[in-house]
Amino acid sequence: MEKKSQDYALILLEFKKHLKSLRITQQELASRSGIALSSLKKILSGHDCSTLRLIKMIESVDLSFVNFIATLNRKQEEDVFSLTVEQENFFAQNLDYFLFFHKIFRDFFSAKQCKEKWNISDKKYWKILRKLEEFKLIEIMPGEEIKFLVSGGLNYIPNGDLQLVILNQLSKNFNEFLLSDNQNIDHLRDKNTTPVLQAYMRMYFGKVHPTSYQRFLDGLRAIHQDFARSCIKDRKSLSRENLVDVTWSLGLANINGMNFLFKNSSISEKN
Repeated sequence: MEKKSQDYALILLEFKKHLKSLRITQQELASRSGIALSSLKKILSGHDCSTLRLIKMIESVDLSFVNFIATLNRKQEEDVFSLTVEQENFFAQNLDYFLFFHKIFRDFFSAKQCKEKWNISDKKYWKILRKLEEFKLIEIMPGEEIKFLVSGGLNYIPNGDLQLVILNQLSKNFNEFLLSDNQNIDHLRDKNTTPVLQAYMRMYFGKVHPTSYQRFLDGLRAIHQDFARSCIKDRKSLSRENLVDVTWSLGLANINGMNFLFKNSSISEKN
């Protein structure tokens, strides 16, 4: 594995967790694998190593490299959680509760930082925290520290109330942002990360055979799922300063999009 990648970082992270669970020291691992301790320390700290050496290191603790990678991939694909219908309905009607949860869960804010950022009253602050705890999403620890009881990505109920509320509120502003001069957007960025200035948007109106339409639809779903998994991997395996915020919107519909323009024009189609 001559080139370091996010998958390599994730493999090392999970392997080190496994070593810790077995209480195997670096000295013992060096003895088992036949890899010099100095080299082993560099590998475990993130330095690149060959695939053969990586396999040798993992299999020295009675793990099958193939099974280890397969289990890791399966774990990443399954590292999602879902809300109940009741919870989604509540969040859809009380979006401020969901935004608070999103800030502390996804954006690394502490509960106290959210309270100060939005000038939330003590009464409302504790009401939010206790509701999130009631939903078994968090556990309130001493000192108002938060322990999360969920991990990974959130699976929304397809076309559920919460997803529809979020999409309705985001879609117009997001499209306007993509079409505008999007350089002056400091208020939308995480101040602690290096910005990536490029944004991308394209639209197309066309006609295709139904089989081509289905192939395109399947492709969009695959792109969404693959990149969503990458986001979860990166968030778990990389430090905050190495992450940047991303938002994307993918859409495909069996309609003539140009007809939307007719609704706001001085001409309209006659039946």
